[in-house]
Amino acid sequence: MFGSHICSLTREYEIQLRLYRNIRNTTVQLHSHCREADFKETESIDILKNLFGRRQNQMNGIIESQITMSSVFHELKSYLGLPKISVNDLFTLNPSQDTANLTEIATSLEAIASEIVVIDSANQELLQSKLAALKEEALKLSKGRKAGSAYKPAKLEHEGIFIDKKPC
Repeated sequence: MFGSHICSLTREYEIQLRLYRNIRNTTVQLHSHCREADFKETESIDILKNLFGRRQNQMNGIIESQITMSSVFHELKSYLGLPKISVNDLFTLNPSQDTANLTEIATSLEAIASEIVVIDSANQELLQSKLAALKEEALKLSKGRKAGSAYKPAKLEHEGIFIDKKPC
């Protein structure tokens, strides 16, 4: 039973590792796009939306895998009679090639997750600066329109006429 749970966890961690690598690649693509695009054209915004959509799908895959892993960890905790358990605990309890592989995959996953956090932070800063630049440009355009209309003659408005159609 213990061995089959380790195999299940290893399989799910490998799935997550693949998904996290994909997320890292998408995040790097997002970073390049955020750095290069000015977001004044619809095309650059569509690319941004596409990248965010792809990343969300990848994250949904991770959530599915984590649900499976959670149930395997729950079964292992019950089987071992422990209140909580981690991958490192599994290696400590049963040092083997399987648990060593599991620990190695988990460590790689954590490293990739850390990289993603750093790139995401940079992406957020880039997007915020691009948004601020767009807001500033929109404000300039708005002020320019107001200034241009200040020198135009006001529209002539005709007075309203009320006609009472009641017979006297």
